[in-house]
Amino acid sequence: MKHDFTKIQKKFGIREFPHAMFYEFDHALRFELGGNGIGVNRPLRRFIQAFERARTISQVLFSQSAEVCILVASYGTVQLDKKRLKPFKLCGLSRSKFDYLGKTPQVDEVPIAEFDSDLFRHWDMALLKDKQMMAEIIWLCIAPELGIRPSTRGLSVYLVDVENGLALHVYDDRGMDVVSVEKTPLMSIFAEYHNWLLDSDLAQMTETFSNKQ
Repeated sequence: MKHDFTKIQKKFGIREFPHAMFYEFDHALRFELGGNGIGVNRPLRRFIQAFERARTISQVLFSQSAEVCILVASYGTVQLDKKRLKPFKLCGLSRSKFDYLGKTPQVDEVPIAEFDSDLFRHWDMALLKDKQMMAEIIWLCIAPELGIRPSTRGLSVYLVDVENGLALHVYDDRGMDVVSVEKTPLMSIFAEYHNWLLDSDLAQMTETFSNKQ
């Protein structure tokens, strides 16, 4: 099945998924993954906590999803990096499993002025044949800043249920954003995993999801 970027854009009301999804959606949660007193001087313990939290939330978020896809953004020039999808081969996703959806210009004045060319985010998408693959992908996303290999350094990775308008983005070992086009799917997650939410954005999340409204 050929994936359609236009369908994703219409469903989520976006031109592209931003890196900081929490600030771009009305219904969003931001989780602290590797923090809570575990510093980078203990990278393995930090990784384990981050991985366990992200895996738990992903399982709950997509528990009712018939299909979950991986959406990958890679920065570059007009020319595609042929090795951009190599890390996902370890998850059972060879390059042939992905559809190339196209590129979105970043309208970045610095490279335009210096090289007379803009930068782009190139988008690739693949259907996960089973949800267990989410854990492997999450591993790759958490690893880069902790010096753990393999990893997805240089890539932005999103787990998406297009039909139900759900998306999850682990930006690194520090945190993860979860968004929904509807409020209801995130209400129970907000309540049950309240202690994992990022303190600095907790007031905004409480205003959105508190049952006291």
